[in-house]
Amino acid sequence: MYLTPCGTFNGDIQSSRSTPEQILKYLGKISGPFLDRIDLQVDVPRQPDALRRTSTTSKVTSAHLQQQVIAAQEIQLERQQCLNHALSPKQLEIVAKLNENDHDFLVAAMEKLSLSHRAYHRTLRLARTIADLNGDLGLNREHLLEALSYRALDALLTQLRAL
Repeated sequence: MYLTPCGTFNGDIQSSRSTPEQILKYLGKISGPFLDRIDLQVDVPRQPDALRRTSTTSKVTSAHLQQQVIAAQEIQLERQQCLNHALSPKQLEIVAKLNENDHDFLVAAMEKLSLSHRAYHRTLRLARTIADLNGDLGLNREHLLEALSYRALDALLTQLRAL
């Protein structure tokens, strides 16, 4: 579900009572620099009532996730003496080094989504964190794709502007 004047837009323009222009105007109230500072923009679709009533037991516990986060933080502190969010752009170039193809892919994605330099660095930091959570030494396209997938509002704005 996305922020819209009618509150019913789920990514499909037919699901909304608002026009693309009304949605763009509404989302335009959120400034680009503000959006750049939100690293994780996750779309949580509306669930049917039947799914809400069903209890599902997840094998992943909060304690397990906490241990993953602690392990990733230890990796970061050992590698660079700070957490990924505190990396300068120069440090980020070293720690989140991409091969040429993945760099070109990221640049093309940034251009397609009309993202800023700040968003580029934030996406790289997030991709580096995803790699750390997975225990991966290097950064690859999978990490970039996941990091970019968390920029839901940017992708929505790009999609609406194309209409």
